[in-house]
Amino acid sequence: HTIVSLGGHVQRLQGDGVFAYFGGKNIPHKQAVEMALLATSMFTYFMQTDLKKVFAEDGIENIKTKIGIDFGYDEEVLWATFGMKNIIELTTLSLHTSLAHKMLQYAERNGINVGKNISEVYGYKEELFSIVSEKDRYIYVSKNRGINYNQYRFNWLRFLKSRPNIGQHEDGSLYIIHKWYTIMPL
Repeated sequence: HTIVSLGGHVQRLQGDGVFAYFGGKNIPHKQAVEMALLATSMFTYFMQTDLKKVFAEDGIENIKTKIGIDFGYDEEVLWATFGMKNIIELTTLSLHTSLAHKMLQYAERNGINVGKNISEVYGYKEELFSIVSEKDRYIYVSKNRGINYNQYRFNWLRFLKSRPNIGQHEDGSLYIIHKWYTIMPL
């Protein structure tokens, strides 16, 4: 629901994973990136706070999420459908599709890693994007093509707290401020 409510498209559920797209022909790149960052930040917050409490009640303590996000420009992405007759799946074929999955493997517990294109389209801010590590900073290297593609840790909590529609209670918990001035826990 979080993905769809922020303009995303859930392409596939794979076991405990979700593969989603944000953007479209009439959506500015920065808006698509911002919605992807907001959706994944809200989801990570929910996993780290509310859902963690529910699982703890049943004695399950090792609840976590890892997210990888990347952005491919139109000329770098091939859109396709696979399937037969009325059973088809929309998908993309690109380096950036593959890198998003690879980045989540490097993400910290309850962390979000993003590719260089995400930081550039959103607007690099030192307080939101930091190099993963010197050893793992490049998620993709092609010496023949002269490519060293960075991945960054995304400070999703700082991002959420900076949003105008997110408020913070005295205890530090966050909530969503609706445009009709009603308050809903995050």
